[in-house]
Amino acid sequence: MTQNMTGMVTRSGTAPAMPEIVTPASARALFWRPRFLRPSPDLCHLPFLFWLTDLARPRVFASLGLGDGVAYFATCQAIDRLGRESLCHGVSADPAAPELRDHNDSEYDDISRLSTGTARSLAAQMADGTVDLLTVHGVPDTETVAALNDEWPRKMSARGVIVLHGVAHWPAHGPARLYLDRLGRDHPVISFEEGAGLVAVLWGADQPGQLADLARLDPMAPGAGEVRHVFRRLGSAVQTEWAARDSAERADLAQARATAAETALAELEAERDATARSLAELRDTHEARSREVAVLQAKLESAEALRDATGLSDLMHRHGAAQEELGTLRARLTEAEARAAEGRRVEAEARAVAEAAEQARIEAEKIAADRVAAKDRALQQLGAQLAASRDQTAAREAEAEAARRARADVLALTTQLEAGREDRDAVNRDLQALKASYAAQREEIARLHTEADHLRAERDEAQGHVAALVSSTSWKLTSPVRRLILGLRRLRGG
Repeated sequence: MTQNMTGMVTRSGTAPAMPEIVTPASARALFWRPRFLRPSPDLCHLPFLFWLTDLARPRVFASLGLGDGVAYFATCQAIDRLGRESLCHGVSADPAAPELRDHNDSEYDDISRLSTGTARSLAAQMADGTVDLLTVHGVPDTETVAALNDEWPRKMSARGVIVLHGVAHWPAHGPARLYLDRLGRDHPVISFEEGAGLVAVLWGADQPGQLADLARLDPMAPGAGEVRHVFRRLGSAVQTEWAARDSAERADLAQARATAAETALAELEAERDATARSLAELRDTHEARSREVAVLQAKLESAEALRDATGLSDLMHRHGAAQEELGTLRARLTEAEARAAEGRRVEAEARAVAEAAEQARIEAEKIAADRVAAKDRALQQLGAQLAASRDQTAAREAEAEAARRARADVLALTTQLEAGREDRDAVNRDLQALKASYAAQREEIARLHTEADHLRAERDEAQGHVAALVSSTSWKLTSPVRRLILGLRRLRGG
């Protein structure tokens, strides 16, 4: 495995196409909706993690590092949804962020434990051969790599899987890269380059068939692009869902701000109206006081003319009081005008904030609507692809059933052929025996013919002797004696 990963790195070998890997039973996990969503490079990998967890059914899940928590809590969610009596262990060098701890305590306090420690300290808590799923977040340091090489191999089970997050940011050289390259040489792997990169290593030999098939899938084989397309589109749908949710939250925040601005604007308008009324009252009072001062001023001038000391003193006192009250009224008028000006400024700012909030809400709703529509289109396309996959699966199952029947027929014919061959061999053996018997019989016939020839020759020779004897004189002379003997034999026999 090199630094420049391909979209999906697999071992060589013949593997089935997508419909046989992502079956309807396992495909349900691909559409699970994650509960914990945050901006994260792992968002695009959540459908694969759900699918992997559904297939692997881990009894013990350990995570070295938590990252932003998105991938860790997605795995916890899958285990919780499967109803497994499993344990999840998350360890990090620093205490978990309050947000992560609060979510863990509220959602997974019965199955998940977050702790502060190292890869070695967590390995010490694990029994040998029990860890079915191990994840590593971030670039592992030298100590973590040493623990992965020394401690964790004996902790992994026969069906263990190791998932490495963020491998695109791992340095090209160093212990982490050497560890990754060694895993790629020694074990089947599945690799994705989306986000910050993800590598799933099939550590144990006892793996689910679909997971092993995906690891063996040739990138150039029919269906490989379809598999990659499914994971990529579903990962994009998760990212779209997060963007839509974030846009909705921002729209809600903008709406709340707009509502607050409208409330503040209403309050400012009410205060402005009250200030305007106060200002009008102050102006009326000021005009009345001004008229009173003018009257007093006229009286003062008349009093000076009449040199009325008593009236002058009283008028001077009243004039001073009026002047003081006039100054107070002018100060209040100035303050009221300043408050009115400030109210107009705040009103203008509130209207600007409300208009900006309304514009942000409109834009957020439009973005959310566009992304929801895109997600719906993607889901419809995926539904159509899954339907087509089911049809292909049914057709392949029918072809497989026909192939099984054909194999049964061939097996029956082979059995009959073997029986025919045995019969043929028996017939050949009988034929050879018959041929041997026939050859023996021919030899016996030839011998009998030879003996017959000898007998015929002896017979002919005997007949010649008899003829010679009959024709001889002694035979003729003894003829009466032979007749007499023959007559006596007949008499005795009678």
